Amino acid sequence: MPGFKKTILVCLLLLSACSYLPNEPATENISIGFSQLTSNDLWRQTMNAEFERFALLYPEVNLEIRDANDVSAQQIKDIEYFINQNVDVLIVSPKEADLLTPVVEKAYKLGIPVILVDRKTSSDAYTTYIGGDNVEIGRQAGNYAKYLLNGSGRILEIYGTKTSSPAQERHKGFIEQFAEDERFEIIDGGDGQWFGKSAEKVIREVFEEDQAFDLVYAHNDVMAEAAFLVASELGIEDEMFFIGIDALPGKEGGAQMVKDGKLDATLRYLTGGRVAIETAIAIANGDSVPRNITLKTALINSENVEIYQNEEERIQEQQKILEQQQQAITDQLLKFENQRLLLTLIFTLLVGAILILLFLIRASRAKRKINSELKSTNNHLNRMVETNNEINSVIGHDIKTPINSTLAIAELMADSLNDDEPIDKEELQNFSSIIQVSIKSISDLTNDLFNWSRIQAGDLKLRKEHFKISEIVDPTVDLFETMTSFKSITIETIYENDFEIYADKHIVATIVRNFLSNALKFSSKGDTIYLTCEEINDGWSISVKDEGVGMTEEVQQKLFHKEFHPSKVGTKKEVGTGLGLRLSKKMADLHQASIEVKSILGKGSTFTFKVPNTV
Repeated sequence: MPGFKKTILVCLLLLSACSYLPNEPATENISIGFSQLTSNDLWRQTMNAEFERFALLYPEVNLEIRDANDVSAQQIKDIEYFINQNVDVLIVSPKEADLLTPVVEKAYKLGIPVILVDRKTSSDAYTTYIGGDNVEIGRQAGNYAKYLLNGSGRILEIYGTKTSSPAQERHKGFIEQFAEDERFEIIDGGDGQWFGKSAEKVIREVFEEDQAFDLVYAHNDVMAEAAFLVASELGIEDEMFFIGIDALPGKEGGAQMVKDGKLDATLRYLTGGRVAIETAIAIANGDSVPRNITLKTALINSENVEIYQNEEERIQEQQKILEQQQQAITDQLLKFENQRLLLTLIFTLLVGAILILLFLIRASRAKRKINSELKSTNNHLNRMVETNNEINSVIGHDIKTPINSTLAIAELMADSLNDDEPIDKEELQNFSSIIQVSIKSISDLTNDLFNWSRIQAGDLKLRKEHFKISEIVDPTVDLFETMTSFKSITIETIYENDFEIYADKHIVATIVRNFLSNALKFSSKGDTIYLTCEEINDGWSISVKDEGVGMTEEVQQKLFHKEFHPSKVGTKKEVGTGLGLRLSKKMADLHQASIEVKSILGKGSTFTFKVPNTV
């Protein structure tokens, strides 16, 4: 029974093939090592969280954070570790410039791109530096201090760590504002080590000897708060002003300290986590990046702190909404996975039925009949496998576009954290439009896949009825309102009278929808799409004409072939597989109708659906 066994083997192989969807090509991973000097303070914790949050947006990124616990020797070991791991990009926030310079230079000379965040080393052996302009922050703090003191006063300055570049630059910018002005006296309060507890000890020692200060300027908010608390214990907090730096959001951040009256002002100092991840990816992909990337700052005081906090809360709320949208897309993908499992079950049952049938046919010794039925069955299986593979390919390819659109909105929302100006209503409406277009794209794809599988299986039958042409044209045009608004495109409907036709309403609507979708994809801002309905000598027709990119004669000839996969993307980077047009052609054939295409490269295309009169 060699023929029977061979057929069984073929069926089992088909069953195995139906159990797997084609996978997307694997994206090359990008390894990023981040050497953090410490995670013991709120600002550094916020930085780490931002690194991790934005790294999750890029599946190809493998991020590892190593914490030196504020010990330079440990940070040197951490960087040596990343060098041995041969990471694609090394990110360092150095504790002490001079001590970290040799090992950072070593990594750079070995060809590892180096991004310095927040602090610099003592040499120029790095790829790019990301951080706030600490000198400018110091200048703004100095200007506001002069404003508060109204002409003269004694100022106590609490450093972070005098060996660190941020402390040196914040001091430099601050004292520039008081150069050669003898009305102001700036007292060195020593190192607070960037922590509230260590700063509190230093401030107590200063206040034990001298309390005649008009203003305390600390290099971060927690040290400024420590000064306020010590002054409160001594009952002198109302006799001086307090200025800090960081303006972190949240209940323990500097913005809340200003709102609570502990600080008179704070300067926003962004962590740079998002920018660092994006810059690392750009470097790994071979893109050029600026040598210095400066993060913006802003002064937060009692006059604008509520606006600042409200904006932060609004952004967090928008982030939650975006996460809900992402969850909806995940649920949709789960539905597709369930459909795949259902198809596998169907194929399993089908193969089992075929095996039983083959066994019975073999027993009857009707060789010619068996061969004929096996050939027919195998052809049918091949068509179904081809259809299944094509559907799986479309799912794996086209579903990626609306998902990436939604992820892009997440990034844009997150970008607003670093902007001085809040998101306005127009931008929010634009974000909403993009999300709606993405969801509609998934919905349209689902409908096309369902109809395509029905046609391939021979289950789609004509259901003709009498109806007015406007009953399918107007609702279909309305479906594209969001997309036309998003791309600033006009759809103009042209028909002299609302004539009656006899056809399958669902099929006609599907063809018109696919024509419009294709026209929108390849139209640019300000274009007009003309949808024309007219009665002709032997029937009626619907045409969709656009002013878009057009196509060559060669592409027109291959447009409805199953081997053809369009390579040109839309004007908004839309991609597709050509399934919608092939589906339209199949549906037109069911109607014994025709689809005509006229196109000139660079000047647009016209798709016409012609239906002859039938009794």
